[in-house]
Amino acid sequence: MPEALQAAIGQTRDAILSGSMTTKVDLQELLALAENELVRQSLPSLRRVINATGIVLHTGLGRAPLCDVAIEAIAEACSGYCNLEYDLTTGKRGRRVYPPLGEKDVTDAYKAGADLREWAADLVGKAQRLDKLEDQADEMTQALDATGAKIDN
Repeated sequence: MPEALQAAIGQTRDAILSGSMTTKVDLQELLALAENELVRQSLPSLRRVINATGIVLHTGLGRAPLCDVAIEAIAEACSGYCNLEYDLTTGKRGRRVYPPLGEKDVTDAYKAGADLREWAADLVGKAQRLDKLEDQADEMTQALDATGAKIDN
């Protein structure tokens, strides 16, 4: 409430200083300004809009709307306490992963990550060898050009 009154006083002060307010300050008008500011502050900052941009997943408009099932699941989970960090099967504190991963899942994920790292390293190695071959081919072409030899493609 003090912020709303301060905003109303600030608006009135600005109006006086700019010369747009030449009459005496009316307490009722000042309170009405404060009331309008309170109403403005109480409105949610996020509101529904119509996406007429032609861009389906518009980042400035909150990407894609959630489906009704997702909205209901969020409302259900947020309307009370939930098992955010607790594994309900063991009754112990767990991770913020849903559903909780079992040991086999973690092992499989680790193996998949290792396979991916191995594949990426192999790919990088092949790319480096290809770069080397290209450099060597360029050097060979320059050497042949220097001798005046013709290269048939």
